[in-house]
Amino acid sequence: MRGVSEETTTGVHRLYEMQKAGTLLFPAIMAPPGLSAGQQAFWVDVFKKVYDSDEWKKFMSDNALQPDFKSGLEFRLFIQQYQQLHQDIATKFKWV
Repeated sequence: MRGVSEETTTGVHRLYEMQKAGTLLFPAIMAPPGLSAGQQAFWVDVFKKVYDSDEWKKFMSDNALQPDFKSGLEFRLFIQQYQQLHQDIATKFKWV
């Protein structure tokens, strides 16, 4: 893992561009603040369907990627832990 590629729901096409260019890190798709519970559920469902699709599974396999799907609290905790890890590394080496 080299880092995070963070895209909004309106910038998802950039993930494909980054993958083609070989610059895709690990995709983290986040929505803008203020979405209703219904809007959140809609987007989680969209990305879960993509994740479960045969095409996505083939893409993951063809590119030796580790499948993983997180949403809601599980995703927020993952991002917090990832940020803390990098903060700890930066502090250890006196980069911050």
